[in-house]
Amino acid sequence: AGEVGSGTANASGLRHFSAFAPAGGTQKVGEPIRGVGESDLCSVRVECFAPRAKIGSFEPNEDDIETTVKETLEGRKAKVVLLHVVLGSKTGLCYPSMDLVERLQKKHGEQFLCVVDACQMRLPKGGLTEFLQL
Repeated sequence: AGEVGSGTANASGLRHFSAFAPAGGTQKVGEPIRGVGESDLCSVRVECFAPRAKIGSFEPNEDDIETTVKETLEGRKAKVVLLHVVLGSKTGLCYPSMDLVERLQKKHGEQFLCVVDACQMRLPKGGLTEFLQL
C-alpha cells in the first residue's frame, strides 16, 4: 500500500477519480466518465499485493499475484484481469516484474491487461519500452 493513488480503482472502472476536472470545473468522484455507456462500466475488485514487509523492506511475492490471476480467470470470477504495474514509484519501486507480466500475458492473452504507472518517469532506462513491446 502507498505505492499507488487512492483513485486507482475508480480510474480502472472508467469512473472519475478526482473532484477536479482536467479542463477546469468539478465532477463527482465515482461517477462514470462522460461518453462511457452503462454497459461499458465495470465493477472493479481491488486486490493489494504489498511488496514491502511491515518494516518497509522490499519482499516481493509474485506467486500470490500469479495465483490470484489464475484463480480469478479460471474460476470465472471475472472476464478480464487488469494488473497495475508500478514502474518507478515515489519510493523507487518497480513491481511486479516484467518477467511476471510476460508470463501472464502469454498464458492468458486478451483476458490479461496491464496498466503501467510511470507517471513520474522514475524508471530505469528502457523500462517503459519493454512494456510497450508486449
